[in-house]
Formats: sequence, C-alpha cells, structure tokens
Amino acid sequence: MTIGDAMSIYPNISLFESDGGKMTYSYEKNDVIGFITYKNSDKLIYNQTIYITDITYDQARILFGVTRNEINSWGSFDSDRLIEKDHYYVNFDGYKNLVLKIISSDSKGKYHLVIDLTDTDIWSSINSYEPKPKNNLRIPLSELKKAFPDLKYNGPAGEYQVYIDGDVSEGVFSKFFLKNNRVLKEQLIVRSTNGFARDWFNSTSSSFTEKGGWVSYNMGVNENIYRYGNFKLVITYRSLSSYYETIVDYEAVIRDY
Repeated sequence: MTIGDAMSIYPNISLFESDGGKMTYSYEKNDVIGFITYKNSDKLIYNQTIYITDITYDQARILFGVTRNEINSWGSFDSDRLIEKDHYYVNFDGYKNLVLKIISSDSKGKYHLVIDLTDTDIWSSINSYEPKPKNNLRIPLSELKKAFPDLKYNGPAGEYQVYIDGDVSEGVFSKFFLKNNRVLKEQLIVRSTNGFARDWFNSTSSSFTEKGGWVSYNMGVNENIYRYGNFKLVITYRSLSSYYETIVDYEAVIRDY
C-alpha cells in the first residue's frame, strides 16, 4: 500500500512526524485512530498501528477475540503466542511481527484495542491466502461453552435455542443459534450511536471480499452475502430508532441437522 493508496482509504490522513528516512502519517475515523510509517520509499510500509479507542473492557475483549480468530484464519504465519490474557503476538517469516493487545485509556473505565503491524510487507503474505473464515458452526454445545466460558442461555427462537456471549448493553456481543445441541447460526452484533457500526460493516465486508475463499458473493449497499459451500455469511447494516447495527451472520447449509 503506497501513501497514495492510504490517502484514498483515509481522506483525512496527514503527516504526523518525520524522522530521518521514516515518515509517519496519522488518520482518524470515528472511534479509530491509525498511524502508518513509511521507510525510505512510499511503497514500503514499515509499521502500521491501529487504535480502536475508548471502549469498555468487555467490548475490547470481544473485539480482541474476533480479531485473533481473523488472524488465525490467515494461516500464513510461522508462530503465535498468547503472552498474557490481553496480549497476543504473531511472527511472520522470522522477522515480521503483529501484536494485538488491550491497553487502558486515559479515560476512567475505558480501554483501547491496539493492532500493531511491524515491517508490513506481510500484507503480500496475507493477501496471497484464501482461507474460509473460521467459525463455530456445527460444534456441540459442550465445545461452545469451553470456547465461551461466559455463555448465557437466552431462550428459544423458533426452531433454535439461543445463547449469548457478551453484554448486550455494551453494544458488542455474539449470538449462537443451536438445534439438536449444535450451532447452526452464529452472529457477531455491533451496535453504536455513532459511525462505528457503519465502519465495522465496511471494513468487515472489504476483508471478506479481498481474502476470497468464497464460491460466490453478492454486494449491496447495506447487505453483502458470501457463499462458502457448506455455509453462507451475511453482513447486514441497519439504522434503528436509537442506534445503528451491523450483524455478521454465519449460517450452516443444513443437511443432516
């Protein structure tokens, strides 16, 4: 990604500092603050840091888990390590690094989710892979409870039994729809009163479109559908009376359940 590419993606990007052969640019977009550093040439990204700012710890933990699953689905790294609960480290080709961590904000009770990419011609490695996105479809309830220790039963919904992970009041949570004790639908739901839900819709849609692995897809203004053979993924954005909402919905192609 050249600085020209970055400027087209982030229209308000501007020079933050210059240090020798390194030029660092910054941008802001709703609840996201980013820094991109170029070294010697505008064609080589040396470092990119993204902050999802001033969210609650529960929101940060859910986004931490979602982002970690996304990283794991790339399948293109040499090693990874959970250093501590809120600090995840990935190494690419022995020298390119990615750090995912949660840090406390200056605002009381608020946190940042930080995604830090060093020497990021790893983009070429990432983009060369076309894995299907990881999900929890078809796993039994016993495995789901191990993966999500705070899972709570939410009651029936038609033919499904519904479980929730996360705090609905915080605006970021997951829903799991089970039939015969197996997950047949999985939803990640992001709600906000500002542009965060729309940004999440746009960035998630771009990620799934660019990574490939799908059999086919249909793009719309507020709904995108990706088909992966034995499941489909629907990303929906909608404006409700008191908030905006994006739903990332995985649904199994039902055969024997």
